[in-house]
Amino acid sequence: MKNLIRFVDMTFATDARSLCTIGPSRPHSSVSPGPDTFPPSYSTGYLADKPIRGFSHVHVNAGEAKYGNFLFSPQIGLATALDGHDSEKANENPLPSEYNVTLTRYGIDCSMTLTEHCAFYKFIYPKSKEASLVIDITTFHQIHKALAEQVEVSFDENEKGNTVIFGEGTYEKYNVHFYAEINKKPSRVGTFVGSDISDEKKFGPADVSEETRGKGMGAFLQFETEEREEVLIKVGISYKDIEKAKEWLDAEIPNWDYDKAKEDTEELWEKELNKIHIAESATDEQKRRFYSCFYICNKLPRDRTGDFLLYGDADMIDDHIAIWDTFRTLYPLYTITDPDFVRKTVNSFITRFKTNGNIRDIYTAGRERRRNQGGDDIDNIIVEAYLKKIPGIDWKEAYEIIKYDAENWRDDQNSWFPEPGIPSTYRDMGYIPGDDEDKNVMCCSKQLEYSYNDYLAAQMAKGMGDTENYEKWMERSTYWKNIWNPNIECVGYKGYVWPRKANGDWIEPDKYIESPIYFCGSWRPYFYEGYAYEYSFMVPHAVEEVIERMGGDKLFCDRIELGIDNGWINGGNQPGMLQPLLPNHTSLPWRTADMVKKQLAKYKPNGTPGCEDSGCFASYYMFLTMGIVPSGGQDIYYLTSPSYESTVLHLADGKKFVIKAENSSEENKYIQSATLNGKKLDRTIIKHSEIIGGGELVFTMGSEPVDYTR
Repeated sequence: MKNLIRFVDMTFATDARSLCTIGPSRPHSSVSPGPDTFPPSYSTGYLADKPIRGFSHVHVNAGEAKYGNFLFSPQIGLATALDGHDSEKANENPLPSEYNVTLTRYGIDCSMTLTEHCAFYKFIYPKSKEASLVIDITTFHQIHKALAEQVEVSFDENEKGNTVIFGEGTYEKYNVHFYAEINKKPSRVGTFVGSDISDEKKFGPADVSEETRGKGMGAFLQFETEEREEVLIKVGISYKDIEKAKEWLDAEIPNWDYDKAKEDTEELWEKELNKIHIAESATDEQKRRFYSCFYICNKLPRDRTGDFLLYGDADMIDDHIAIWDTFRTLYPLYTITDPDFVRKTVNSFITRFKTNGNIRDIYTAGRERRRNQGGDDIDNIIVEAYLKKIPGIDWKEAYEIIKYDAENWRDDQNSWFPEPGIPSTYRDMGYIPGDDEDKNVMCCSKQLEYSYNDYLAAQMAKGMGDTENYEKWMERSTYWKNIWNPNIECVGYKGYVWPRKANGDWIEPDKYIESPIYFCGSWRPYFYEGYAYEYSFMVPHAVEEVIERMGGDKLFCDRIELGIDNGWINGGNQPGMLQPLLPNHTSLPWRTADMVKKQLAKYKPNGTPGCEDSGCFASYYMFLTMGIVPSGGQDIYYLTSPSYESTVLHLADGKKFVIKAENSSEENKYIQSATLNGKKLDRTIIKHSEIIGGGELVFTMGSEPVDYTR
């Protein structure tokens, strides 16, 4: 096993654009402790140039404000008000297994590591009679306002004579609980509301009122410390109850061996990162980017099996923020590197469906979030797992979800809380009218995704022997044509997807869409976070027909490249991810190499080109540089020019799939020929079965653009 953890740069993609957390984690661990600053970033709670307010236990790599619960603030003195204990920092040293920093206001060295459900803190205090630890239980990553709805905290002493503190809160309708143990006897404990301090050892249960909102509430401990005295705190976190938090803590950190928790975390990451080896000849910078991305890919979603009362001990994968992001390249990566996690994910879908009656694209802290950013994309993960033959799944039960979604969702509701089973103009009319204000938000982009959902659903129906639904859903998969306007002209090209009225007429350009190169924004009419220009290519199941409608191979490729060059195909957001690979459907496959190079140029040394969104763009980067790029939902991978002389995928059953790029250089960027297991490839797409079976894909590279399939 190679030492690969050394290439993970924890500052990679932590800027306000990429939104990755800087604290440590374990692969898919429930907790992820780390620093919170004020002001924070929108979702991660941390900005590098801002003072540290404290350390909380769970953070996310996504463009959604979430978590930041139970803020721990080590101090000298006692500043309990939420805005009273910010500190500048020094000596920051983030690692995959540990985060270290000095709070310069107090002269306290802070370190933290973790297990799957527990955070482990080490605070080194200066000599003081006023050393303290403030625990604020009202914070939440909605720009660090106190948005708790109800909170409670108490002190006690356990059978070992150690002080324990436990509490819980309701935050944006989800519940979370903690149980903490401290290895040092405090000289004083108490509770607080803002700056009002009490020696009471219990606070709450209490509603968070408008009067107290923003002040902060919680508990504190004070100590008398010697110079550089270590105080250890271990904290179990549960979404079930306090007893479960204590159970996690007792099982995962039975003693006070901080170094063991850190070393075990390092070993888990080494095992994960060693599933893919890029060439030794790769530069350190290439390795830094690749393995930093691989690390990011394994933080979300989270394995919270056994931590929700509603689901018992059934597999439960939580924090999908959101599947609109992760079905494209993250879950395809897992089908190669961690098929068991895919199994757990689909099984958790089945459990949620059987328990709740329906399931949605966004799912956090055990809560279904009704509104989707795009289509019914849970279906895409299920069908891809089915087509790729992921073992350990009851496919009859999984197919019930596919059937339900196809006939009860595909909705055109603009409500934040849509309901299943109501009439759908997509299903009934073949398109969603753009002149109906109750339906027109994202009507065109949803229509395209629903058509793809139906195509994938049809593939599973075919495999399950359900001919009736196969034929029906295949017909519906052609509904994207109903919003193809052949007469729209823009930047020298003709024919785009476009909104139309309920009577069949086309919508005239308006304030929401002036032209196909007008960015529509989020949760607005017609298209979600994109341009009609880029969405016009987003028909992954019918690329050849799109090519024909756009005028053939050359015009199609020219049009993609123009969009990339001008940002109308945005390499920093999900709707613009697949287009650079689509020349593989033409007689000009070398155009893919040029376009992929332009996409990779959007990745900066410090991060991804857009919001990281749970590993979406990190996994995309990995695939682009390895030379095989999936079409999420299907069992295929597009070929493109690799960035490394070789890549070795270590598969779950011990087999290897090797990708080689012979004669590769900056100049020799075009594939001249390709072989798979020694046989010449006359195609630009390979199947998942050809990867997972093990073998060798060899590209011969050169400086001349050629159609290497001939």
